[in-house]
Amino acid sequence: DDQIRIPNFDVILDAFSHNYTVSLSNQLQRTFTIKRTGLESMPFKEYLLSKTTPGSIGVLNLAPLKHGALLVYDPELSFALIEIMLGASTELDLLKLDRNLTKIELTVLKATLDNACKDLDSAFRPITKLESSLLKIENNPRLVSITDPDAEVIVGTFQAVCGEMSGSMEMVFPLATLDPYRDEFKDLLSVSTLKHGGWTDI
Repeated sequence: DDQIRIPNFDVILDAFSHNYTVSLSNQLQRTFTIKRTGLESMPFKEYLLSKTTPGSIGVLNLAPLKHGALLVYDPELSFALIEIMLGASTELDLLKLDRNLTKIELTVLKATLDNACKDLDSAFRPITKLESSLLKIENNPRLVSITDPDAEVIVGTFQAVCGEMSGSMEMVFPLATLDPYRDEFKDLLSVSTLKHGGWTDI
């Protein structure tokens, strides 16, 4: 928490990973497990330079927040999801291709990213009401600017497992997006946040 300066943000990311595990498993009729494996902060330019083989990059609009966010699948996860969505048999090994995704393949992945937006909205509900949406999906890090190059971003890393397949994905948030809600993050685990839950009204 001291490093990334947003207290309890890991709780939101863990809630997202749980939600996304359920929705991805239901959507693709395969048993997925998604767990958060890391959380760090760095300049946005440094993050983009590290993405030499990004796989697929979804640019998310986090209305009404100030900036957007990125959801990045590595190549292994990208190609595995495409194979599953196109009806690959569970008895066959999934392809591991050493190339960039085509525009058609990126379009196929759009449905999984749309689901991720809904799960992110649900995870953020104790903080604020989000209406996130997918703006575009790219395979080139130069086309996904969501903040200034020198601005600090928070990167959450996840491991996705489905049978023998294993891949990673990352969520990238500009610090300026989260900073106005610092008090809400601080109070996230306190009793006062229960008023956002909805079940208390019932």
